[in-house]
Amino acid sequence: ERELYSFEASDLGTVFHETLKLYSGLLEKSPYTWFDIPEDAENELLRQSVEASMKTADILYSTARYQYLIHRITRIMERTVHMLTKQVRKGLFKPNNFEFSFATQTDFHSLNIRLSEEEEMHLAGRIDRVDTYEDKDKVYVKIIDYKSGNKSFDMAAIYYGLELQLVVYMNAAIEMQQKEHPDKEIIPAGVLYYHIDDPIIDTPKQLSDEEIEEQIQKELVMRGLVNSDQDILAMIDQEFQDSSTVIPVSKTSKGEFSKSSSIATTEQFYLLSNFVNQKIAEMGSQILSGRIEQNPCVTQKQDACTYCDFHSICQFDEREQSAEKRQLDKLSAENALAGMNMSLHKKSDGEEV
Repeated sequence: ERELYSFEASDLGTVFHETLKLYSGLLEKSPYTWFDIPEDAENELLRQSVEASMKTADILYSTARYQYLIHRITRIMERTVHMLTKQVRKGLFKPNNFEFSFATQTDFHSLNIRLSEEEEMHLAGRIDRVDTYEDKDKVYVKIIDYKSGNKSFDMAAIYYGLELQLVVYMNAAIEMQQKEHPDKEIIPAGVLYYHIDDPIIDTPKQLSDEEIEEQIQKELVMRGLVNSDQDILAMIDQEFQDSSTVIPVSKTSKGEFSKSSSIATTEQFYLLSNFVNQKIAEMGSQILSGRIEQNPCVTQKQDACTYCDFHSICQFDEREQSAEKRQLDKLSAENALAGMNMSLHKKSDGEEV
């Protein structure tokens, strides 16, 4: 696409990511940590980070409308850093790696997928944040991906190969930790999205500052998938009892996990890992074989063509009888995991998947 001198939603996400990257770097160089930085020092480091990130987006100083956007970005970043700090302090995990790029990691098996004896596919990407907690025998790994949009985790989308990003990040982070701690077992603790936002609370009655803060925490609960092990949940949120304000987990009055809880066992995390590696290898082979047919899909949540800017190139026309979109069935998390397990077993038995 032709580049235009404008500031779009994608540019806003870039500024958010750059600000958080700069803030994390400044915090790491300071005498403080996420667990003990005082509010005034936090505000000062954030101010420096916002100012530095704005230098990469000079267009924001070109009009009054864009200059107002600077104030909005600053407000959202203040809320984000405040909430991220609060979430970190509720657990035992330590934020370790920020904006970790694995483009140059040529020795990672999870990122260098063997397609044939002569062909290999190398994955490139950047993980926003890797949190770890280490004990005597194990290292627990948690992935945080910052999103400027309200992104949700969908197990069915992984099964269909539509959303593989978080699991790829987890595979890379686990392999990285295994190289750093060869004598310890590496356990996946969670893969999570944090929505960068400053939500407005709509309420019919007057609320105190504490009640407003509590409502905002609920709005900014991270979404994704977490390990169902009770000890690991306590490591992520030490205050968790009935409902967490950090992760998408809650319990019923009987002490059981609610249906809305997004959890998986350690074995299911490994299943996800193996399935995604298989799916990526299949996609890589299809790319090399020249598969370029018009084959968009539709789910209950999205239509692949809705936000596509390349209709003039694709020329997919639904008015033609042969132009049918793939209708992907709605799957529960349990059915999606069962499908992944079946797919892996078929592959290991030498059957076509």
